[in-house]
Amino acid sequence: MKNINDIAFIIPARINSTRIIKKMIRPFGDTNLFEICINKLLNTNIPQSNLYISIGDSELIEICKQKFPDLNIFYRTEKSINSTGLVANEIFEWVFDLSK
Repeated sequence: MKNINDIAFIIPARINSTRIIKKMIRPFGDTNLFEICINKLLNTNIPQSNLYISIGDSELIEICKQKFPDLNIFYRTEKSINSTGLVANEIFEWVFDLSK
C-alpha cells in the first residue's frame, strides 16, 4: 500500500460555472462550498504539506490567502480557468508560487 506521505492531493477549483454563477463562493450558511471542501480535507489524515489547491480566479486566491494562508497553491493559467473542454484533451501550464 502506498504511504499517504508520498501522495500529492490536488484540488482544482474555479469560479466559472455554466448552471450556477460563482457556485463555489456563493453564500451557503455562514460559509461557501469552496471553504467547506478545504475544511473537510484539512480534517482528514492527509498531510497539509501534500495538499495543493489549484486555482487562478482572484476571488478564490483571496479566500485561500485570508482563511488558509498555509496551504500550497498552484496558480492556474487564464486559459486553464476559462477552458470548457475536458482537461484530458488539453495541456495547461501550472504556475507554482515559489515565494513560500
